[in-house]
Amino acid sequence: MYWGATRSLSLAVASFRTYFQPNATARRGFGTIRLLVFNTALSGTLYAVGDAIQQKVFESALYPYDYARTIRMLVLGLCVGPLNHFWYLQLDRLVVGKGMAVVAKKMICDQLLFAPTCITVFYLGMSTLEGKRWAASKEELQIKFLPSYKADWTIWPAAQVSFCVRNLVL
Repeated sequence: MYWGATRSLSLAVASFRTYFQPNATARRGFGTIRLLVFNTALSGTLYAVGDAIQQKVFESALYPYDYARTIRMLVLGLCVGPLNHFWYLQLDRLVVGKGMAVVAKKMICDQLLFAPTCITVFYLGMSTLEGKRWAASKEELQIKFLPSYKADWTIWPAAQVSFCVRNLVL
């Protein structure tokens, strides 16, 4: 439920966000520390706004608005912001160059290495913030991981166009 709205909202700002990823051009113009703070704040904001959209648009007829859930999403987004920041920093260092081959390599690395990590961190982090016990958290992850990962593969690679745009522009 949460993962879809959060990841979908991330798609909407993927192109914008790539200009603030920690590459050499961004570091010169924005500053590495300010960039980390910006990316962390953006991540928290996207998680919270994604949850708000999910609740207002898709769940409003079924449930009253859950402000505590939105706060949990904000907190989780702030926690994973640095993870995202440093992942893309490392990805830029490991996969260098321009062109579609580089874009494909980054997309494959992102999907095979980082997407499973993000999904796992998301479900275990949310379960922790909801106060669930480890056994329940692990069971929820086992049930939801594969459907989330499949959805990730159907949607997220298209958003990796941002790697292409960034590669061509920067």
